[in-house]
Amino acid sequence: MAEITIQLKKERETKNTVRFEETENEEGNPPLVGTLYVQKWALKRLGNPEKVTLRLEAENAE
Repeated sequence: MAEITIQLKKERETKNTVRFEETENEEGNPPLVGTLYVQKWALKRLGNPEKVTLRLEAENAE
């Protein structure tokens, strides 16, 4: 199974969401995701973090 892990840091808050921005990756490549919006109620379950990790998995990767 192929996997990509992306680190994101809190950029700003909107009314019901928090905007996260992808941090620079070690390869110096352009962002893979760029911006991610997460609902505040979901982040509350995680303790309102300043940084999050996004893991993308491909089940049928070739």
